[in-house]
Amino acid sequence: MSITVQAQDPEEKSFTIRLQRPTGWYATPEGYWTTEFYKTAMMSREMRKKYKEASKQPDNTTLLYSFIKYDGQDRYNPSISVQSRKEEWQTLLGLRVEMSGIATNIKKLFREVQTIDEIQETTVGGYPAVYYSVRYLNQLFGSTTALRRSRYYLVLVGDYVINFDLRDNETDENCTDIYRYFMESVQLSL
Repeated sequence: MSITVQAQDPEEKSFTIRLQRPTGWYATPEGYWTTEFYKTAMMSREMRKKYKEASKQPDNTTLLYSFIKYDGQDRYNPSISVQSRKEEWQTLLGLRVEMSGIATNIKKLFREVQTIDEIQETTVGGYPAVYYSVRYLNQLFGSTTALRRSRYYLVLVGDYVINFDLRDNETDENCTDIYRYFMESVQLSL
């Protein structure tokens, strides 16, 4: 499965991203969601609103892909979200600073935050990136909480920043191996 992200100006560069969806996971377009997907989506939207307010940044991102491992339970399912935004003149140092802001906002929004991996540089699909891994206690519905594990990647591809957000519910399933395979499958090109 692949997508080409086109720049608005024909003289500017675009990029292509190819991904391997994990076996048994579902694409999550808006019209496809069941009631459980909808509940999870509403919670995600609420968290995005809180994150946007906390970061005081305009939301100029485009959702490229979203996958979820749906198992019929009314809980926060493992998910993968891939977004992009145009950002000229971004640097690897700039991505580290941005990731520091994300880490700070996570500490503001969630309880019992514990860093798994500090902000580190890596490559994704041959392009420079930074990642950060964290676990935290997430409020679900009513008084229900779940211990969540998240790994965030910011990848610099030409004039674009690609954000990978990989989450699982630590109390039910550890998707670390699935996420490692997924990130290894990512192919990027300008």
